[in-house]
Order: sequence, then structure tokens, then C-alpha cells
Amino acid sequence: DVLRAFQEDPETDSVVLIGEIGGTAEEEAARFIQESVDKPVVAFIAGKTAPPGKRMGHAGAIISGSGGTAESKISALESAGVRMASGPSKLGSTLAAFREESGLATQQRSLRRAGCGYTLVRLVWFQRGLSTCSKRQRR
Repeated sequence: DVLRAFQEDPETDSVVLIGEIGGTAEEEAARFIQESVDKPVVAFIAGKTAPPGKRMGHAGAIISGSGGTAESKISALESAGVRMASGPSKLGSTLAAFREESGLATQQRSLRRAGCGYTLVRLVWFQRGLSTCSKRQRR
């Protein structure tokens, strides 16, 4: 539902998705992105180094079977055209590069020259359900 809202929102031109091991929400998101999202999406999956079968922090972060692993989530997202960041600190640079390749960075510079000093930041966090955070930041 949140990804659909981002896709339909004319003020959202790219999406950052942060997920973690356990569950299947990211794989489901990958299917939706592949079928319905034409905006650049970058993502990071936390928990790549967690050992299989071990609880990591909370009940939702346990890997069961072949699903829910960082590798399966990364593979599904990459197959959907999502650009993966190697770590949370790389999300910004990964998004900037992807936006540049998509022609959006030039568009944003033009908006800044026109006096539009706001950038809309939206994050999707998959953890025990889906929630969003939206915030306007003054540049």
C-alpha cells in the first residue's frame, strides 16, 4: 500500500527502502516494484552477517528456511531493478547516482535554480508491518 502511494504521489520521484532479515515483506515489495513502480528505488537490507536460525534483536528478525535471508531479499530487489546500497551510510550516494542515471538529478538542480528549496524525503521501513516516515527538509 505504501509503495503504491509513493508511485501515485506526483511529489515523490524516488524511494529509499530499508529492510531486514526475516519475513517476506521485502520480496513482496520487489514483486510490486517490478510490476508497478517506475520511479528509482534504492534499498539496504540489514542483517547480512546474521547466522541462520538465530534470533537477532526481535522475533521478526529470524531467518526460516530459504526465505527471509538477506541474500534472497537482495536478489529479489535487484531482479526488480532496485539499486542496492552496501550499507546504510551509502544510501544517499547510491540514490544520488541512480537519480543522476535516471535524469532526476538535473531536474532537481533546475528546481533549485527556480527557487524551490525543499526536498521531500520518504523512507519505507519493513519491520513487523509497514510504516512510513515523511519529512520536508529545507536545503
